[in-house]
Amino acid sequence: MIEQENQIWLLRNIVWWYLLPPTLSIMAFFAQVIFTPDIPLVDAGGWSDFLARLIVFLSMSLLVIVIYYFVYLINQHAVKTQLEPRRLELLALLKSLEDETNGDINGEYPLLTGPNSFAVSPRRSFASYLIAAIITLFGMSGILFMAYHLDDIILHEMNEEYSKLSPFAAVRWEEDQPEVRVDNEWYRLISINDIPSEEIVTYSQETFGDLWQKRFEEDLVELLTRMGYEPGNNVTLVVESPGTSEKQVLKDVSMTRENRRAIRNTAQAREQNLP
Repeated sequence: MIEQENQIWLLRNIVWWYLLPPTLSIMAFFAQVIFTPDIPLVDAGGWSDFLARLIVFLSMSLLVIVIYYFVYLINQHAVKTQLEPRRLELLALLKSLEDETNGDINGEYPLLTGPNSFAVSPRRSFASYLIAAIITLFGMSGILFMAYHLDDIILHEMNEEYSKLSPFAAVRWEEDQPEVRVDNEWYRLISINDIPSEEIVTYSQETFGDLWQKRFEEDLVELLTRMGYEPGNNVTLVVESPGTSEKQVLKDVSMTRENRRAIRNTAQAREQNLP
């Protein structure tokens, strides 16, 4: 009888010990796969790309929830049609063995107080589903946050050798001459921390071959560090405005992840549009 009780309890609470843990794990896997590929889902990148990934993630997660809800219904049906009738039969058998003057069951089976001893009140059911929804909501929020910022988190936790930073938000090329955008203004880059741009470009070409432009744009910290000029959090840029020969010195230009991410998104969108 105790074994019957335990089996009914396990199946009635299957959401907590069996369905919810793998659901969160599967959602975490979906988030890692969907939110961290190198190729954006839409050409525009940015929030449009994030929204497309979010729609795909929610669709796949909904499919998992529907499947697991079906599993939950199957188990509750088994409880209702198989385990509960068997339990009631055992309960009736125990009652038949009691003294005819004693209508209550006590002693060895204190849980068997009547045919509705396992009935769950609507208030308790609502509270259980509410708690499950809250746990799922917080779990999904954490998964989405971790997935969207996974590259930054891994970089911080593993102390990656080269930071993914850039002092400019965009790069374009006039043959081998880089032009960069700083504070929404385009300039011809002359030097970084007194290192001529021609020297940086030449080193990138000799070191990375056909990927020299990509490494200059997306891995500037690694490039300068390999050259022996590891940059700090701020750099000094010498630039020229396009169409003029007037030089400007931009001091304390911040090296930020946002700039590097913008360059990377632009490069990915450009690669997608190539034939």
